[in-house]
Amino acid sequence: MGADAFSKVSETEEFGVASELFLKTKEHLRRVSYREYKEMFNRMMRASPELRHMPLRQMETKDCIQFILRAYKTMQKAE
Repeated sequence: MGADAFSKVSETEEFGVASELFLKTKEHLRRVSYREYKEMFNRMMRASPELRHMPLRQMETKDCIQFILRAYKTMQKAE
């Protein structure tokens, strides 16, 4: 592992942990807004189980786009 790769992995939270921390900072929001954030995170992690343990610093914009598209594409098929 190179220094660049190591710096991306060290001292970073996994997506699942980061989403829980984010939700704790948003507890003051209206119940509907809070629930929408929570549902978005849960939907993304259901559609892509590997996302829960992915370190945030390893994620790139293209990865985020793919996880979101996969989550909402899965939802559309279920309807």
